[in-house]
Amino acid sequence: MKQNTRVVVAGALVLGLAAGGGTFALWSASSQVDGGGINTGALNVASNGAAVYDDLSTPSVPSDWNNATDKMVPSDKVAAQQSFTLTLVGKNLKAKLNVNGGTTSPTDTEVVTGVSATITKVGGTAVTVTPDMVLDPSYNGATVTVSTTFDFPSASTASMNKGVSVSAGGVTLDQFTTP
Repeated sequence: MKQNTRVVVAGALVLGLAAGGGTFALWSASSQVDGGGINTGALNVASNGAAVYDDLSTPSVPSDWNNATDKMVPSDKVAAQQSFTLTLVGKNLKAKLNVNGGTTSPTDTEVVTGVSATITKVGGTAVTVTPDMVLDPSYNGATVTVSTTFDFPSASTASMNKGVSVSAGGVTLDQFTTP
């Protein structure tokens, strides 16, 4: 074969490969990957309204404490209740529930505060919230009820004309993953 013929054949071969996508395949097929969609879940704590106060010194009358006008005296016990609705949506979602009563101020008052909480699944019964209580999506829509008590001991004499507030408390849900 002559040198010119070899160059022409080689050139034709290169052009043929370039035009054919670099392959000698005679058949070709393709398909598309579905775009589809993925939805994300949710994690939330929502207050169901303001706290309701009750004078436990008169237990037969519910919600009978008015923070704007009523004042505690020694031997009084007042409870505040506030409820929250939880949102836990996601296939592998796990979260730790904690209730923090916050801090009492002023600290020199003789009024003692305590905080407790219960959680009730939709259609279920109330159970006591424990520290770092692990929740999953079966708790979606559950209600957490936080109860704060204010107890003014009967032997108290030094805490006249003082306001007592509990602040920086709350209900928290923190997602975690397991290895």
